[in-house]
Amino acid sequence: MMAGVLLIPYNDALRLGDGYNSFLQVPCINNAISIPPEAVARRQSGNGGNGSQQVVEYSSQFVENISDFTKIMNISAASTIKNGGDVVVGHSGTLDEAKFVEGDLKAIVSVNVINQTTELVESPAFEPLEEVRDSREFLQIYGDCYVSGFIEGGEFTGFLSANFPDGSAKVEVENAIKSIVQSAAAQGKVSLPSSISALSKIDNTITVAWSGGGQIKDPREEWTLDSVFQAAANFPSRVTKCPQRTYAILTPYSSNQSFVKWAAKKNIKVPHFEAAKVEANKLLDMYMEYKNHVKRVQAALAETWSYSKSDAKDALEVSIQALLEARTKIKAEMRKIAQIVDKLNDEPEQAEEIARRARITPPGVWSARLPILKSS
Repeated sequence: MMAGVLLIPYNDALRLGDGYNSFLQVPCINNAISIPPEAVARRQSGNGGNGSQQVVEYSSQFVENISDFTKIMNISAASTIKNGGDVVVGHSGTLDEAKFVEGDLKAIVSVNVINQTTELVESPAFEPLEEVRDSREFLQIYGDCYVSGFIEGGEFTGFLSANFPDGSAKVEVENAIKSIVQSAAAQGKVSLPSSISALSKIDNTITVAWSGGGQIKDPREEWTLDSVFQAAANFPSRVTKCPQRTYAILTPYSSNQSFVKWAAKKNIKVPHFEAAKVEANKLLDMYMEYKNHVKRVQAALAETWSYSKSDAKDALEVSIQALLEARTKIKAEMRKIAQIVDKLNDEPEQAEEIARRARITPPGVWSARLPILKSS
C-alpha cells in the first residue's frame, strides 16, 4: 500500500472511487474519481509460511481508555460520539462501555489475516463538480479522501475487561495473556499454557468481534477465555475457506495528481484532520465517562433505597428530583461534546483553539458526587 493511506472498517456501502469523510467516517459523493477497469489490481498475499498464501499477525495490547480501543480498531472517535457512544465492533454488536470504564485491566487479543488486497495501480482522474465554490463546500460534498482499495481476509478481536478485588493477580494475568500471544506469533498457532488458569479465576467480561471465517463458534454458547483463545488458534484456517473484506483503503485527495491541478485553479484546500482527531479522542473518553454516569443515575432512580450519599462535600441527595436534575445536567455536557465534534469537522485547522474554548465540566467532578450503591 502507498504511504499516507488510511484504513477504515469495511461495510457493504463502500465503493471504489467514492468520496469519504475520514473524521466522521461517513461516505460522501459517489464516483468522486473515475476508475477504469485496467486501473484496478488484485494482489494475493505473499507466502505466509507452511505454504499458506496468507499474512497472519497475532497481537496483544493493554489499553486504558476507550479511545485506545477505537484507535486499534480503526474506529473514528468522532463518529462514535455522534452515534451516542455505541462502539460497534465487527459482527458481535457493541462494546459494553460500562464494563470498560470500570475494568482494572483491559486487554485486546487480535488475529489479523490478509489473503488479498485490491488497490489502484495508477492515480485516477478526479471528477470535479463546477458548482463547488470553496473548501468548506468541497468537504461537505467530497470529504477529504476517496475509497481506493480493499483488504480481504479476516480479523478476530477478543476484548477482555477484568476486575481484581485485591489487585494481586493483575500482573499474573497480564503475563499469561502476553505468553499466549507471543507463543502464537512464534509458532503460528495458539498454545494454552498452565497460566491460563490465572485468567479463569477473575471477574471478567468478554466481547468478541470478527470479520471473515464464517461461524467460528456455536452461537448458543457463551464466550469463555478458553473458547476465545481456541477460536483465535483456528481463525486463519477458517479465513482460508471463508474470507471477507475487512477494511477499505482511503487515499487523501492531496495524493491525487488530477485533483491537485484542479484544486490549485479553484483555490480549494482539503482539510487535515490529524489535530482534530487528537482532540476527538480526548472528547470520546469524556463522553463515555458521562454516558456511564447517566447509567449510574438511572440505576439510582430505579432503586433509590439501595443508594446512599457519597462523602463529597457537594454530594447529590438521593431523591428523585435531585437525580433527575443531575441527569439533565450530565446529558447537557454530552450534547456539548457532540457540538464540539461538529465544530472540529467544520474547522479542523482550529482544533486546538476549539478545544481550548470548550467549557466542559470534567466528568470526574460528577464521579465523586453521584450516589453510592449500598453494600449488601
